[in-house]
Amino acid sequence: MKFFANTYRVVFGILFLYLFINIPIYIQTNTYKLPIIRMQLIELIAWVSALGYLSLFLFAKKIHVWLEPNLVKTYFVWLAYSLLSIVLLVRFSYQIPYYFYLIFTLLPYYFLFVMQLIGFTELNREKTLTFLNQTILWLGKAYIPVFAFACLQYIFKSDFVNLNTEEKTLQATSELLGSFRPRSIFNSSYEFGLYSLLVFCLFIPLIDIKELKKNKVVLWITVLSAIGIVLSFTRNVYLLWGMVLIVLYVFKEWQNAIFLKRILPHIFTILSFALLLILSFQALSGVMLTDFLSSESTFVRFSLLYALMEGLVLNGSIIDILFGWGLIQHAGDSNLISIFPDIYNSEDGTLGVDNLFFAVFLNQGLIGLGIYLVLFQKMWNKLCSYYYASKNALILSSILLLGSFLGAGVFNLVHYGIYGYFVWFFAFAALSLFPRKKESSS
Repeated sequence: MKFFANTYRVVFGILFLYLFINIPIYIQTNTYKLPIIRMQLIELIAWVSALGYLSLFLFAKKIHVWLEPNLVKTYFVWLAYSLLSIVLLVRFSYQIPYYFYLIFTLLPYYFLFVMQLIGFTELNREKTLTFLNQTILWLGKAYIPVFAFACLQYIFKSDFVNLNTEEKTLQATSELLGSFRPRSIFNSSYEFGLYSLLVFCLFIPLIDIKELKKNKVVLWITVLSAIGIVLSFTRNVYLLWGMVLIVLYVFKEWQNAIFLKRILPHIFTILSFALLLILSFQALSGVMLTDFLSSESTFVRFSLLYALMEGLVLNGSIIDILFGWGLIQHAGDSNLISIFPDIYNSEDGTLGVDNLFFAVFLNQGLIGLGIYLVLFQKMWNKLCSYYYASKNALILSSILLLGSFLGAGVFNLVHYGIYGYFVWFFAFAALSLFPRKKESSS
């Protein structure tokens, strides 16, 4: 029980392992050819922890809800619907292993984050806040060597370490868009940029202009993370950073713009979709810029969405549109390619989506997308109201991360992967700091 009494530590520990999974893989690649650790091992730890935690509920005499009950109920509605949508996929006659793959892929949302919502004892919020402040400091200190390695890569124009082989490409090339884009220990410069952005969002609310001499560590880590964002040379990261800075300005300077703050994530989403259309039609008209301003990747995203809409969605039944096709983006060279449904894959077997909204829709249909957005809005509303009451730095960090989440989802699958998991982790963590109410409105 002691292990499960520190659930925030357990969840953060698992996410921390996710973040730095490449380090042991690099080590084993250059030593033993047989893999000694893989992502699946970390997911196994998550499975065992979460299922063990949930199984104890069967014997618990009393269960405490750590977050607002309405928010917890909405989250469980989405989880229950997610499982239902998987069961309804029997109408497609998919291979049985694929059903388990769907649950396995969405593990953090299905089970892992439940450990942050409910527990066996009342949450000690002072200890939780102390631990969360420590986690932020750990993430910041861990960023320093990661940043230093990225600088070395950029100076020498070399990755130094690589997981790519002649048979399989696991990491994106650094020589793209006319410049060298360091990826540090990650699989792409995009992932390095997201880690930099995560650290930036966690540390910038901690800066106190009046106490700069006492906050040198906070200031330097914030500056280094900002440089890391620039060093990633990744347009999607720049777009995310721009949204983060706008959210920061609005919440710091526009005290009375309450309605604007409530809809700010959706404004970013609309503007991002408009940008996607403008750049795509610009490329379609023959205006193809080069290097960093190239619109080719944007056009590819638009083409994938258009092809899926025309070839799959418009030919789907009302049941398919409401409950989804259970599809998840995957690469054609995946070792699991044989179990993936070949409903509307490219010639090489790839299913490309690169859009949060369309990905949730393809997976869970309009109903699943609707519940997901309702859950998002409830979390966002609570964070905003809590920030008005406390001006807490951790809540502001969570607002910066969550406020730019949907807008970033127009160009990427931010809800899959370690960055999206950390966004949810800190959002739930910030919401848990306020004592729950027996009756609450969202």
